[in-house]
Amino acid sequence: MNDSLTPHTLTALKKLKVDCHFKKSTHFNAARRIKQEGNRFKLSLIIGTLLASFSTIMNVGLWDKLPNTETLQVVVNILGAFGGFLMLYTTTFSDYKSKVDLANKHENIANDLNLIFKTIRNTEANFLDGLCSGEQLSEELQLLTEKYTNKCNSAPITLDEDYIKARNNFTKGFTSEYTEQELSI
Repeated sequence: MNDSLTPHTLTALKKLKVDCHFKKSTHFNAARRIKQEGNRFKLSLIIGTLLASFSTIMNVGLWDKLPNTETLQVVVNILGAFGGFLMLYTTTFSDYKSKVDLANKHENIANDLNLIFKTIRNTEANFLDGLCSGEQLSEELQLLTEKYTNKCNSAPITLDEDYIKARNNFTKGFTSEYTEQELSI
């Protein structure tokens, strides 16, 4: 099939492929970022709990049994207070389970967008190989655009940094093209 007969449709399909590529990468980046945030909060909560618990245990009469421990008592109590504030902060501003759920949503959206991306790529190849007509290409473009739009409408919001990371990864050659060695697997 001669792609000069449908240059605008083919260009629109290619643009949709690029949009899909960056959107899926952005959501994968968001999923990774949120998982890391969740793990940091979980670790903070554990450390805070340990510090506060140790301080509490030591203040239940154990200091009386140890001689000359005033400086150590002050340090342990400061660490215990810090642990309490750390627990307060993490329980107030973070819900680990909701972060994991949000990260999973981002990852599911990214996986779905990746499947749409692959379908776009295959549709483009079918057209260029003459296996479908310009009219069929136009119909596929419409269906794929609807799938992409529906998926993006239900997607959680990402941060600009997630998109910038996707652009940088593409610029550096990560996720952009397959090498001959990869294609020969």
